[in-house]
Amino acid sequence: MEEEEKRIEQASGGLGKEIPLSVGERKALLRSLRDAEGMIRHDKGRETVVVFDREGVGFFAKRQQGQVVNMEQEVRQNKARFEGATLTHNHPGGTSFSPSDIDMACWARLAEMRIVSTNYDYSFSKHDGNMSEEWWKTEITPYVDAARQSARLLLAEVGVNEESEDFPFLYVHEAYRHLARITDFVYTKIDRRKRGDTL
Repeated sequence: MEEEEKRIEQASGGLGKEIPLSVGERKALLRSLRDAEGMIRHDKGRETVVVFDREGVGFFAKRQQGQVVNMEQEVRQNKARFEGATLTHNHPGGTSFSPSDIDMACWARLAEMRIVSTNYDYSFSKHDGNMSEEWWKTEITPYVDAARQSARLLLAEVGVNEESEDFPFLYVHEAYRHLARITDFVYTKIDRRKRGDTL
């Protein structure tokens, strides 16, 4: 697990310091998925994670300064509660899922993981049940190289080269879209600007 922690830290620019939530903030975040996402959508410079069980009852909320909330200890202590849950969190930069997001969702056996930001909402899940490390390894990983190649080709066709500022953002999104077309990986991206509901 040390190697995984180093990888997460490198990818995120470091784990941030936990920011305690007040009793009022915690109650408001745990009230409903929609309320939680509305509260965390525009957070800049900090990431907030909120988790809801199968019945839609919020049971976990944590906020950290920086880009990654470390919740490994809490999941280890209560793995059965996290299994089948929906985890939502914000990405201050508006990006799609990171490798550490995928790892956490599969390791914790979540039903769905969501990201909200000012302009985009993302969701991923498994078509028929909870995600797992075994599912990702056997059903998805064999197609990752093809998805990456497809994303590169598509972006080249539309004139987005690898030096472009937008390339990393678009590349990850297109690779996930390709995986969703050829596997039971369910991936969605909603452009909130097109729906007219950015604040």
